[in-house]
Amino acid sequence: MLTPETKRFVTSMRPYRSRDREAVFRLLSFLPSLYPKGAEWLDGRLEDVLRGRARCTLAFADVRLAGVTIETPKGKYTTKLSTIWVAPEHRASGIGTALLDACRRGWERSGVRSAYVTADVRAGQALWPVLKGLSFRPTNVEKDRYGEGRDETVFHWSLG
Repeated sequence: MLTPETKRFVTSMRPYRSRDREAVFRLLSFLPSLYPKGAEWLDGRLEDVLRGRARCTLAFADVRLAGVTIETPKGKYTTKLSTIWVAPEHRASGIGTALLDACRRGWERSGVRSAYVTADVRAGQALWPVLKGLSFRPTNVEKDRYGEGRDETVFHWSLG
């Protein structure tokens, strides 16, 4: 839910549309350097969003894209938060919390009972305060998930 404090920074949130592709790719331009075939993955995932097989929410600060989430269903009652990213200049402004809260509310409405997100162990430390506030908990560390030394923390959320 957008609080009065968050509303100062997030002027709108809405689902992804095909015309947003270029802006999303700019915002997530780091993906190819972090993940094998990151650009191809993003292209495919955004196509899945347009076909109703995934969900992407965009947060704007004024008219500029400031944050994004991409959710991937992993069965009838489980989803993976594949991506959560807030532009560096908009961090600590409430945008990440607003995006995650929108995801959680969507999961509850649609019957999702379990969700998870993975993050590089270093990024996970920074993400943890936001995730904790929305009832996520760290459940595992996957060693070498994306190559040697590329350990990922798994955070889990469940309904009730």
